[in-house]
Amino acid sequence: MEYKIKFNNKPLFSVVVLTFNHENLIEETLNSIYNQNYPNIELIISDDASTDNTIPIIKSWIDKHRSRFLRVELITSLINTGISANHARGVRIAKGEFIKYIGGDDILLPSALEKMEAFLKENKDAYVCTSFVQPFIDYGNGEIEKLPLIPKDNFEKMQWRNNIYQFRQLSKRNFLPAPGFFFRKDVLEKSGYFDSEFRKFEDWHTWLKIILKGYKIYFMPEITVKWRIHKNSVSTSSRLQADLEFYKEELMVYEKYILPNIKYLSILERIHIYSSMLYLKLIIKNIRYNKLRTIAHMVYIFDPIELIEMPKWILERIIFNRKKKLKKLSNCSYDSEKYKKGCNTSQINRDNNRYKVAYITAQAPYGKGETFINGEMLAIKDKAELFIFPRNPEKEMQSSPKTGHGDKVQNGLP
Repeated sequence: MEYKIKFNNKPLFSVVVLTFNHENLIEETLNSIYNQNYPNIELIISDDASTDNTIPIIKSWIDKHRSRFLRVELITSLINTGISANHARGVRIAKGEFIKYIGGDDILLPSALEKMEAFLKENKDAYVCTSFVQPFIDYGNGEIEKLPLIPKDNFEKMQWRNNIYQFRQLSKRNFLPAPGFFFRKDVLEKSGYFDSEFRKFEDWHTWLKIILKGYKIYFMPEITVKWRIHKNSVSTSSRLQADLEFYKEELMVYEKYILPNIKYLSILERIHIYSSMLYLKLIIKNIRYNKLRTIAHMVYIFDPIELIEMPKWILERIIFNRKKKLKKLSNCSYDSEKYKKGCNTSQINRDNNRYKVAYITAQAPYGKGETFINGEMLAIKDKAELFIFPRNPEKEMQSSPKTGHGDKVQNGLP
């Protein structure tokens, strides 16, 4: 049964889906967006050079469900540019007043966008917001384990505080997971979107950057997202495999965003920052040696903040047995055969001309070179492709611009 959109005075809500090798999970994510109670949705999917069947699965799904949305776009990259750059590509072309981005392996609850819109409407000063997230471990063999809600007690600690207090708390560690966040687009434009220098994660440095621009994070006490933790997600695999680049980027957050603003921190907080940086440097230096990496934790003996929180940390370790769960997750075989299969992405691009409204190859990084779609500038890092799916393809083709739908545009020149 086709979903009929009710046109009303509701603002456009852009949902940006980020994918990379999500062939087994992406349909569940897209279906959760399709089933939203909120009527006016723009769907943007940005893929970061998947090597499996993610792209053909997405295109098949769009062909069946695109009439539910006011606008649908799919961006694919010819090279893997990293998580932050992938987010930036998707968010930059969003037309909605409000933006919710979500990983291609997570699930939006049916009333999520409706609650977010109501919250933003009620809180006019709220530009960046987050909600409760329901995490769960997907072991890949049909076994699912539900975990406690997050951000738990940190929610109450930060809810009504100013941006400086929030900066002080988030400087210690990132305890606000990305799946719960939603925005007014203005705040992302004014803060410079996502720092593409970070390939492994997009959240911690972005929260700090936005806060340092004078905005504070608002908290909506509702569960909006189910956050899937699985072996093949970048953040989980980086931890399981002791990814050197992941730890280097964590250290870079301290160096790029926290140390230049250390004046906002107390003496104890500064000691904690330097202890954390020393710990990361030891981890990076001894990444191949498990015992030495374990010894690196000893630096926190001299950290008053860590000592205060130690009993709570030990209790959570015992109750939730995180180490055992991660070990179990690392030993599971999550759809390994499907991930090994892969596909020819260049062939996929050639075989889908019937969908294309515009096809762009931009070879210049942000700030250099320009690419235009219908007179609007689009900045895409490195090499990327943009597929636009109109609600009425035949009508759109008749009113195409001079370059023609499906024409190739390079650096703004047809």
